Amino acid sequence: MLPDLYMIMITTFDPFGEDSMVYTFENICREFPHIEYRDGLKFIYFNVIGKKCVARAKKELLTYLNHSKIESVTNEHVAHIHDYVTHVKQSAEVRERYMTIGEMMDRSKAEGEQDGRKKSLVELLQEILSDWGPIPEELQAQLENGDEETLKRWTKLAARAESIQEFLEQI
Repeated sequence: MLPDLYMIMITTFDPFGEDSMVYTFENICREFPHIEYRDGLKFIYFNVIGKKCVARAKKELLTYLNHSKIESVTNEHVAHIHDYVTHVKQSAEVRERYMTIGEMMDRSKAEGEQDGRKKSLVELLQEILSDWGPIPEELQAQLENGDEETLKRWTKLAARAESIQEFLEQI
């Protein structure tokens, strides 16, 4: 049997609209719910803005997670978490490595745009060069592995060259 696997989501909204702070899901057989199906998967959603909660400790933790400020610390366990969070936030190493989701999306977009420009340059060069016959394998590998600036320079050279031989001499 596999060990239990917990998928935990902490949300700042109520994903199921019941105003609960905790929603726990396990797999069941829809046709026969009385049959125990123990695959070990548990999905727990913590809603930090919910009002319904049975355990005071959970409510205190989720209230802290919603605000993450010293004013939200209500017991020693939450105080311990707050100390750790404060320490991590003040760590120079963490600050250097920290990247917001927005920053990650911006970086991914820029990388995607760069990859698109490079792909376009390679396709343009292949089209220009193929007019002169087959592209040598070594040159094909250079095109696919070339950086964007080199490919731009080569595109200009290819546009002025009269043959693949002349192009190869110029690069």
